Amino acid sequence: MDADPLYHVKQLFYQGRWREACPHGAEELTDSFLQRYIQSLFFSRAALIIPACVAEASSSDLGLPARLYAARSHLALSPPNTPAAKELVSSAETPGAKAVLALGRYLADEDKAARVDEVRDLVIESEGAEEEEETEEAVIRAIAGTVFILEGENEEAIATLTEGKAKEDLEW
Repeated sequence: MDADPLYHVKQLFYQGRWREACPHGAEELTDSFLQRYIQSLFFSRAALIIPACVAEASSSDLGLPARLYAARSHLALSPPNTPAAKELVSSAETPGAKAVLALGRYLADEDKAARVDEVRDLVIESEGAEEEEETEEAVIRAIAGTVFILEGENEEAIATLTEGKAKEDLEW
């Protein structure tokens, strides 16, 4: 049974199960763990609180897209775990990673006005991105929308989320 950590992290993120989407241990994903996890989904309601298969993966086992979701999960926790999020994406130089880092710094109260401007700049840079960068644009717009809502700039958040290539996701 092959496990795709990106699939699992992404599903947990969108389900709001952020603690489970954060990698904890240093073990590799194993078939036996995945089999136990899937069996627990069928036979136990406690499956909603047990760690998902991502919990056994170290951050080095995850690719960049999965690390972005894991970092966003760290930032979605209450209180946000900004050091862990920064550690997951600090080595990446992509616009999506820069947006996650900006959100982490914003949540850590590091010069909020500068972080808002940084996110605005990332949105402008990502506009008109090529096809392979569409995912990056969607991540940047989602993070920018989050920052703008937290700043009380609701109209700008809505405009940011409904423009660009990310708009296609909202239309289905």
